Amino acid sequence: WEFCLDTVQYVFNNTLHSVLKSSPSKLLLGYDQRNNADSDLVKCLNKMAGIEKDSNLEREKSLALNVTDKIKGYNKTVYDKRHRKPSVYKPGDLVMIRDSTVKIGENRKLKPDFKGPKVTKVLDKNRYVVQDIPGYSLSSRSYKSILSSDRMKL
Repeated sequence: WEFCLDTVQYVFNNTLHSVLKSSPSKLLLGYDQRNNADSDLVKCLNKMAGIEKDSNLEREKSLALNVTDKIKGYNKTVYDKRHRKPSVYKPGDLVMIRDSTVKIGENRKLKPDFKGPKVTKVLDKNRYVVQDIPGYSLSSRSYKSILSSDRMKL
């Protein structure tokens, strides 16, 4: 793997990107990289076209930034169209959590999808600490877990 790494890196850096219509090395350095045998030719060409290279490079960089911004905007609209916003719960809300565990010998058809009620505390990134209400535990141990809002409902 160590012997092939430089070749793989060369291919990654000099492959034409389908959206940006340019290679990463051309956007970063202003020219496509050559093999070691072509390095003298690259130096000569850079000296001859130094002024044009700078203006071309700036134009290509701004074009690449514009294209990536448009793609980010498009991806955001598609994502927002297909995904709904998660439910927001406040500390102290009584919620029910989705229960997907099935014990041996238990009929899945007749089992309710949710169990509860639970008390929540709010954490970062749409996560909640969910626990049994004190004194109303259905088992010998009280339930306490961290869940996302897609597994809960009011």
